[in-house]
Amino acid sequence: MVLAVSDFLVPNATILVELVIFVALVVFLATVVLPPVRRASDERRRAVERGREEGEEGRALRQRAEAERERALADARAAGREAVEHASRVADAARTVLLDEAERDASETVAAAARAAAARAFRSASPVRRPITRRPRRSITRRRRRPAITRRRRQP
Repeated sequence: MVLAVSDFLVPNATILVELVIFVALVVFLATVVLPPVRRASDERRRAVERGREEGEEGRALRQRAEAERERALADARAAGREAVEHASRVADAARTVLLDEAERDASETVAAAARAAAARAFRSASPVRRPITRRPRRSITRRRRRPAITRRRRQP
């Protein structure tokens, strides 16, 4: 026995109820759920764009800072080289002055030594010699006189 034969291609009332529920669900989702989701999505997209722009600004700022740092380093290196060259020139000039003074002093010392040697040679060659005399030694028994130590008397 066949209770009910239905043709599945023929619409009945359940499909209409399902269609109404589906449309109501789509309207509910579009009006209640999707606006906050869209707002959050838009805020996230704007935040990402701001981050990208700030990243580009930061990158440009970093490049400017690196260029400024390189310029400062180059200036400092140049100033350092200049200071070293100046110090080298000053040291060379001082060394030259000191060497000249040392040569002058050495030549004066050599000349004085030559004069002294010539004078000694002249004195030793002279016919008149002075006799060498010795001072007499002091006797051991003789003592030096020490000054007497006097005490001062207190005045009343």
